[in-house]
Amino acid sequence: MTASRCRFQGTETRHHPTRGGEQLRFVIERFRLLAQASHLFPDAREHASLVTAGTVALKANDIDTLRAVVVHLDSIRIGSASEDDMMAAANIVRS
Repeated sequence: MTASRCRFQGTETRHHPTRGGEQLRFVIERFRLLAQASHLFPDAREHASLVTAGTVALKANDIDTLRAVVVHLDSIRIGSASEDDMMAAANIVRS
């Protein structure tokens, strides 16, 4: 693990050495944005459950699980698929 760290809701997470730091920060930031946008989700309980799962994954430095949570959140949210959103999804799923 590198000494470089990201902060999320008072939790520090180290960057995985085989994944680019920029990609890791992108996934974490995307999760943070989706977690705070509960109004974009038709099922509040499902959103809350996914946010909890993502937070647990982040604390455990389980970036693959966090990425899966972000992809799921993106797939169930209300809203149009803008070009930026489609690019964001493409950036999350690639390794």
